[in-house]
Amino acid sequence: MHDLDSRLGTLSTHGAIAAEVAATLGEPQEVSAAIISHMYPIGPKPTTREGWVLVVADKIASFTDMTAFVGGLFTGQSLRERQRLCQSDPFYTRKRRRRLRRLWQNVT
Repeated sequence: MHDLDSRLGTLSTHGAIAAEVAATLGEPQEVSAAIISHMYPIGPKPTTREGWVLVVADKIASFTDMTAFVGGLFTGQSLRERQRLCQSDPFYTRKRRRRLRRLWQNVT
């Protein structure tokens, strides 16, 4: 929710970036500290009850998203959703496909 632009971070920096965004949006310091630790065990260990609740909620949401994605691979829904998101993303640019050259063309 607080990670507005996923291009800014990786697994190791995602928690801190999301906490910064939350702080600028007016969230209390306790909430920002809990957001930093929500990537446990990749990030720091939560020290508060609120932090642990956030970790569990994040893992459940990630698992739900992943199972929906994998299920969508069989039905085609994941590809349609990706195409829809790419069309609506103003920062998305389509990468040019490289043409594969046949080996026999390079030999001559």
